[in-house]
Amino acid sequence: MINACGRTDRRAALAVTSVALVGLLVGCADDGSSPGAAAVVRDTLPWGVERVVSSPASKPDWILVEEVRVGAVDGEGPESFAYIKGLAVLDDGSFAVLDSPAGEVRVFGPDGAHLATHGRPGEGPGEFQDANGLMLAPDGRLWVPDERAGRVSVFDPIGGFVESFRFETTSIGWLWSGRMGSDGRVFKPATEGESPGRRNVLRVYDQTMTEVASMPMPRGNADFSLDQPSAFCWSSSGGAMGCIGVPWYPVSVRHIDPSGAVWTTAGGSPAYRIGKWTPGGDTALVAVVERSPVSVTTTERDSVEALVRDRMPEGAEFDLSRIPQVKPLVRDIFVASEGHVWVQTRMPGFETAFDVLAADGGLMGTATWDAQLGSRVEPVVRGNSLWAVVVDELGVQYVVRARLEPA
Repeated sequence: MINACGRTDRRAALAVTSVALVGLLVGCADDGSSPGAAAVVRDTLPWGVERVVSSPASKPDWILVEEVRVGAVDGEGPESFAYIKGLAVLDDGSFAVLDSPAGEVRVFGPDGAHLATHGRPGEGPGEFQDANGLMLAPDGRLWVPDERAGRVSVFDPIGGFVESFRFETTSIGWLWSGRMGSDGRVFKPATEGESPGRRNVLRVYDQTMTEVASMPMPRGNADFSLDQPSAFCWSSSGGAMGCIGVPWYPVSVRHIDPSGAVWTTAGGSPAYRIGKWTPGGDTALVAVVERSPVSVTTTERDSVEALVRDRMPEGAEFDLSRIPQVKPLVRDIFVASEGHVWVQTRMPGFETAFDVLAADGGLMGTATWDAQLGSRVEPVVRGNSLWAVVVDELGVQYVVRARLEPA
């Protein structure tokens, strides 16, 4: 294999070829060794899918060091966020933030200085009913989806509102699950049909949000029903029903990359196993990282059991033994601009940990951070810089830019 310092490791069965992380190869030992090298083995499964199995080093390869922070504990300025539902990074290092309750897109310079604010609550041009995402188009414009309004509004980062496009949706998500592709198309996962025959599809829209394709995609979590394994559900004699999620149940985690490919875990499995599915095709790659399971502690279990009891209606029956004994190893997946796959994983002793995989699935190294991620908004990585939404001990949200350094 080729390790993180670009040197050959003969433990691997086959050579690994990948583009090195930009600027992260500093700090490799002069004696020809690499303290963070991971062993990577490749084989082909009987049905033709390539499998890549990586054994991580015991210590992280890189750390994330904060450089810029934007946010405020209180106040009414542009740096004070009610709730962030979108983050986009421009080519010059400026970044845009969607503060959804305020109905505003705020643009900040590379140094964190406020540059512009666009949008407001309403139903007119450039206004939002419930904007829930932010996408950066190849031309540098900002696309703001508003599923409740059934439209996407387009803004120039400095000049403001440009145009809007209507689109149809079958559901309204808390966060936008679509992705702007490198060619300007928009990829959006959706479900079609009625239970039990519902199916997952990937809808493809052109640059006017006109649907141009719809194709089946890998099945995710179970359909909504009272016996779904990922939730405690109940119903009343009057026909009311509700559900709360089973703590630490391994729901499927997925990410759509700029090519439209879907990186996903299997729902119901806590294993560190990520499949890559290509639009209109089959699973093309399976990446496995051999990390040890992380157990749910007795204190954690007692805490979540009490929470479940408090949230369930009086008299409802539920089986607490369904709470898993171990936590899912994959927490989130996103792809950097260079094509590397970042996997937020669980690593005892660290607040936040990311495994960095090459585009071909091999583990390149692990980065840790002492910050706590503060929303489901995916971080953005370009070169050695990462932008993310974090929270402090009071739950206040900030946008932070951090740089990667050798551990």
